[in-house]
Amino acid sequence: MRNVMRVAVASVVYTLVMWILQGYWKLFFWVTQLVSRKQEYRADELACRIAGSEALISGLKKIHAGNAAFAAYWNFEVSPFLAAGFRFPITEGFERFISAPEISMQMQQQIDKELEKGKTNAFESHPPLRDRVAAARRLALPASSADSSPARVLFNDLRTEEARLLEMSTEGSADKVAALKPVEWSELPAILPRLWSETVTRNARLLGDLTPEGIPDVISKLPEIGLQIPDPKGMLLTPQQRTARAAELIGTALALAVVNAGWELHISPGERYYQLGTERFSVRDFLGKLLSQRISREEWAEKCRTLKIEGMKLASPESSRQMAIFQSEGHV
Repeated sequence: MRNVMRVAVASVVYTLVMWILQGYWKLFFWVTQLVSRKQEYRADELACRIAGSEALISGLKKIHAGNAAFAAYWNFEVSPFLAAGFRFPITEGFERFISAPEISMQMQQQIDKELEKGKTNAFESHPPLRDRVAAARRLALPASSADSSPARVLFNDLRTEEARLLEMSTEGSADKVAALKPVEWSELPAILPRLWSETVTRNARLLGDLTPEGIPDVISKLPEIGLQIPDPKGMLLTPQQRTARAAELIGTALALAVVNAGWELHISPGERYYQLGTERFSVRDFLGKLLSQRISREEWAEKCRTLKIEGMKLASPESSRQMAIFQSEGHV
């Protein structure tokens, strides 16, 4: 009986102590973050007095939009090429990425959403964008002499600074970064088809005799195909991630087929399309419509005919020979 009482008392004391501690830390964070938000407003006011209200507002919008876009830029435009052994100019690439029409539109939509529905969170260190913009507009301070130079001019050697960033990231040590091949974004149309060709060749057994018009027949088999693709070193992928990798393999083989058919690849961070004459085409959109069932089997087959890829075996040796000829002629 005494043991039961002791356990009950200990449980009550524990609950009381945890309740007090939780209340203390909530109050502590609420006060410190409130002070932090006040400091941000003061910093904004100083910026307005130095450069003008509109300059601050413009800068805040760019920072918020850029912050939302950078993760996508890094994951889809930088990291895959680092893994392949190439190092593109990171800053220049991000400038290209946010200037791409589709990305720019998405960034503006994100800013509009923040300006419309931004709410203050008691435990955040920065006020929402909407409130900071409103505070700057209330000050209505005129602009000083503006300097339109981009921020990157503050660095004497931007490539070296980007290498330091990579060394501090999860990409690896200084030796690994030094081993990466420096390339320019203008070289990407020549590099990417070669990487596609390597991927298709490495997974030829999974593609078998598949042709572009036969892709609708393998959509239901993507989970099975994904299981046969080895996981990246040191990673254990989920079934959904393996299925996504299978879809990516099909998309890569399809993209290579389009290039082999004579379509010219136009690619830059945030923008990718193929052009033949005056006609433009996007493999990503085309395959996306099939995966989301927004295009019928008949429409898919007809598009394959117009693209001149009907009957082309995606993993055939002939396709590889066509690619070699295409590269030797300087098309990619």
